[in-house]
Amino acid sequence: MFKYISLLIFVLGFFACKLELKPLPVAPAKINISSNKITSITHNSAVAGGTVNSEGEPASTERGVCYATTPFPTVKNIKVRASTAGLGSYQLTIEPLNPETKYYIRAYAISPKDTAYGEHLEFTTGSQLPSVTTNEVNTITTSNAVATSTVSSTGAGPLTQRGVCWSTATNPSIANDKTSDALSIGDLNSTITGLKQNTRYYVRAYAANSLGVSYGKELSFITPVPTTEDLNQVQFINNNFGFIAGNRVILKTVNGGDTWTKIRESTTVNFTAVHFENENLGYAGGNDQYYAYIYKTTDGGLTWAQVARDWNSNERLLVTGIESTGGNRVVCLINSFPNASQIKGKMLISSDGGANWSGLSASKIVGFNCSDMNSSGVVFVGGSIFWSGSTYNVSIYSIPFLANGSTNLTEKTLDGTTQIYGIDMIGNKGHAVGSEGRYYLSGDSGLNWTMRSISGFTNESLNAVQFRDDNKGFIAGTNGIFLRTTDGGLSWFRENTSFTGDYTSIAIKPDGTVFAVGEKGEIFRKVF
Repeated sequence: MFKYISLLIFVLGFFACKLELKPLPVAPAKINISSNKITSITHNSAVAGGTVNSEGEPASTERGVCYATTPFPTVKNIKVRASTAGLGSYQLTIEPLNPETKYYIRAYAISPKDTAYGEHLEFTTGSQLPSVTTNEVNTITTSNAVATSTVSSTGAGPLTQRGVCWSTATNPSIANDKTSDALSIGDLNSTITGLKQNTRYYVRAYAANSLGVSYGKELSFITPVPTTEDLNQVQFINNNFGFIAGNRVILKTVNGGDTWTKIRESTTVNFTAVHFENENLGYAGGNDQYYAYIYKTTDGGLTWAQVARDWNSNERLLVTGIESTGGNRVVCLINSFPNASQIKGKMLISSDGGANWSGLSASKIVGFNCSDMNSSGVVFVGGSIFWSGSTYNVSIYSIPFLANGSTNLTEKTLDGTTQIYGIDMIGNKGHAVGSEGRYYLSGDSGLNWTMRSISGFTNESLNAVQFRDDNKGFIAGTNGIFLRTTDGGLSWFRENTSFTGDYTSIAIKPDGTVFAVGEKGEIFRKVF
């Protein structure tokens, strides 16, 4: 047994000495490549590349980028080959690309035995048109504003136009008002001019090249009113010239209400009534804590002269209306308040343009709230309440001027539950409004009046009424009420004005534009 074992050991040793041992085979080294960040993206090109960190074995013979509109592109998709192979970074321009398109891209490297890819990246080409952003609107005044914008790309060519465009309607374009600013990339401040007060505007930045125009996001803003004081009465004498009496201010427009300027300011007097006969001759009434005043201008409001002053040490006085009958005849209504529960009415009449005044009172002690004049020069006056005891009386007075210069006052009693706040005479038709949503209609020049209750507004005060013709008319009141009729007052419809305060007065221009004024400088206008 030992003999055989020894023989086996000998044989194994012999062959071990004769055989040459070889190492196990080693796999060739892999290519290591990474994708570089994509830069210089335009509407039809971009710059991409990669970095070959190790070539592998055998060495790579090709490198570049491949791309497609689907994820994880390969060299079977579109590829751009670098001019050289080997280690290190490379950059390539890929083009042509489609505008506004998302692409997926990877760096690649190829060796005889391997194809390796870098990280999977994506990018989106820009537009052929410029890229523009509307940032904000600031420095808003009654007539101007500043809009800021940014152009980040010119698109497929140099800029041919740049600025902002605006309109009172949505989606303004370069067909509307616009600025024409410097043809530069980056941030820009554009000044918007010629704006109307108390008006909502829509604005967009724009930029154009030879291929077309692009717009930024639409923004909106509202120009402020010329004053935040309560506005009490508005009047237009033609399509251009208008006037507003407000607390401590009188406003004037010469461009149809686009802009308003202050022609009289006071620290103490609240102007509650205004009436102009023409562009130059006008009257205004107001009051402070002690006095009621009447002012006159003959130069369109440049200068004012006090032509009357009423005073009662025991009563607070309030001017509620001024009417001018043409020539030198002027009527001024004044309310006095002996105490919280009483209202007295007083009427001042001048036949010489305000040089001299005489008083006229109703047969009852009545507070006068409003007035208007018909085409014949007859002044109609709305009475408030008769305060004797618990008795209330609502009346409308007609006051014709007689040939000898005297006057005759006629009272028409309406009812005993409401107050009259607004009155309008047009032809032989009269319209009056008051508390508790009441509306009164006359078809015989004020001889008789019929009361109508406007449904839905019985708890509201209707402060003003104005008709353009026999059919089309408007009513304004508390809590932003603005009503419209097209059938002479038989039916009324509410308009949305986005105003929640109280309207006090209405005026209609000859061209049909309607203005309503109210608390805190509110000026509403619309063409119906």
